[in-house]
Parts: sequence; C-alpha cells; structure tokens
Amino acid sequence: MTMPYQSKQQSAYISNVLPDSIRIQLQNAKDLAVNRLLRPNSFSNVVGVGIGRKLVGDEVTDTRCVRIYVQSKRSLYDLSPAEVVPSTFLDIPTDIINVGRLGRPGNPSDHLRDNQKGTRTGPGSSIRLKSTSPNVNQGAAGTLGAVVRDGEARYVLSCNHILSLNGRVGPEDTCIVTPALSHKPTHIAQASPHFIELKRGQRNSVDCALAPLVEPPAQRTDRFVQGSFRPAPLSGRAPGAAVASPSIGEADRGQKVIKDGAITGLTSGTVVDVNADFYVEYSFGTFLFANQIVIAGDNDTFAADGDSGSIVIYPEVNQAIAMIFAESGRFAIACPLTEVLNQLREKANAPNLSLESS
Repeated sequence: MTMPYQSKQQSAYISNVLPDSIRIQLQNAKDLAVNRLLRPNSFSNVVGVGIGRKLVGDEVTDTRCVRIYVQSKRSLYDLSPAEVVPSTFLDIPTDIINVGRLGRPGNPSDHLRDNQKGTRTGPGSSIRLKSTSPNVNQGAAGTLGAVVRDGEARYVLSCNHILSLNGRVGPEDTCIVTPALSHKPTHIAQASPHFIELKRGQRNSVDCALAPLVEPPAQRTDRFVQGSFRPAPLSGRAPGAAVASPSIGEADRGQKVIKDGAITGLTSGTVVDVNADFYVEYSFGTFLFANQIVIAGDNDTFAADGDSGSIVIYPEVNQAIAMIFAESGRFAIACPLTEVLNQLREKANAPNLSLESS
C-alpha cells in the first residue's frame, strides 16, 4: 500500500512504534551512512542523512529506509565510483531525496511581505540586524518566530544566525528591526548574549537565540531607528481560523503542519524525518546538525530563504513543535522546539521561559 504526501491519513508515517531490534538496526544504518557520506564540504552532493519511509515517485511506501538528502539527483553515468550512494546500509535500503542547497543566503528583498501594514508586529514578521559593527550583513532577513516570556522579561525568539550571527555582534552596537527591508524600520529588540553557540567539529542540535524586547514607550528615537510596535503572541491557527496560543509538543513523522514565514507566508507540509543529520552553510562557517526535523511542503514550497525562525505548528492538537533554520523550497530543516527552549532557559537563566499567551 502506498500513500501520497497530500493524504490526510498518517498511517504511512506514524506507525513509528518499532521493536528495539529494528529501531537499533535503522539507527546503526543511518550512523554508518553519516560516517561514509556526510562531509563539511560545499562541493559534496550529499547534504544530509536521516531515517524515514521510502518514496516511489511521489508516494510514500511502507518500506523503512535511510534517507540520503542531496543537492541534486544525478545520473549514474555522471558519477564517479566514489560518489555512488550504496543501495543499502546494513541491509536497510537507501532513498535519495533531492533537497537542493541548504543555508546559502539568497536575496529575499523582492519577495518579503510587508507584515506590518495594518497589523501588529509578531510571529511571521520580517526582522533583521541593524548594526554599527563592521562586516555585518544587514541585508540578511529572517522571521520573528515567537514572543517568549520568563516572568516580566520578554524576548523575541528566532535563529542565532539571524539575531546574533553566532556572537559576532554585541548589544552595545546592534538592534533588531522590523520590517526587515524598510527604510524606516521599527526597533523592537536588542541583541544579547542569549544565543546557543554553533560549534565546528561538533554535533549541534539547535540554531536559536533570544533578543530582549524594547518595551514601551511606544515612540522611541535613538541612533538606530524610530517607530512603535505592539508584539503579538504566536497563534496556532489553521488557515481561516484563530485559536488560542499553542502548547509545546514533539514532532513525529506524518504530522500535517503549518508555518507562517516572512517570505512565503502561511504554508502547509508534512513531517517526513525527525532524526536527520545535516551540514548547513552560513556566512560564518559550515556546521553539523544532528537529529533534526525535515518537513516537505504539500505544494512546491514550504519555506524559502528569509523564513528562518518560523515556528512550525501541528494544528490538529494546536502544538508548536519546531523552528525552521534552513530551507530550500519544498523542504525545510527545523530544530525541535522543546530542545530550543530547554537550552535557552539554561543559557538565559530563565527557567520559566515559555511562549507568550494571547
């Protein structure tokens, strides 16, 4: 039996309760594929390795496999023997998934939505750094993922590579503004040391940071920008419906999810992997991420460059499950939101950090 991505049924992905022997075999096969194929090299065609269901055409089968994510599918005639992906690892079949190139900054300026026309600034709004520091790419736009709170302290939640550039900017010379490409943007938050550092030569698990909100007075003038803002809370809404702020949940294969990004707006997709390892390129280096979530768009695009920071919602039970940090059109890579919040609670000494309620 096969089932298309667009199906509302989930049995093709969700039967994830496995005997220990099969689960261990799948993990060992994945680990072997990672060791043999995954390299921190922008010229390598393989960009990620995970576990999931094998695809035949655009349909999902019942066959469990090691998923090999590549920049482009190539004919066997164009590959050297060293570049050919084995058909199996430890008797587990492989499946080659074309995801394109991850983490390469594009030019979102022609596609950014003006999220603030007649609306409140909040999740889905475009944001960027505005800094007096040298060598800071002030055109790199991202998405305000959520407003989070610990007691009276309130923060913007988004990606490290959007809010902090892995520590390359400081609070004294940098702020976060919205809309990202406006000539008169609004200063909504300040850069801070509350980011999870990305480390070369190690397995990273999250790309995330906090930026303290600039509180009222609503009108402010400083050396950066001037303007007013009223941050809105995250809404776990399905298209056409408004619901209460979501709880935090775990991702699972087969979940039908949505996200609201600064570039592509509200899109829907399916979780196809929750155990994938990827190398992702940034302006400040290439880093390995382990055990990440992969989402395939129901149509051609789930997320694009500039959607980094978007929160992924599982609307069936109104749960926020992940935050996007790398994207290539139909596919997006996201870190588990539980891990994001756990690490930021420790980093910011904010034990009660949680999504701000509506």
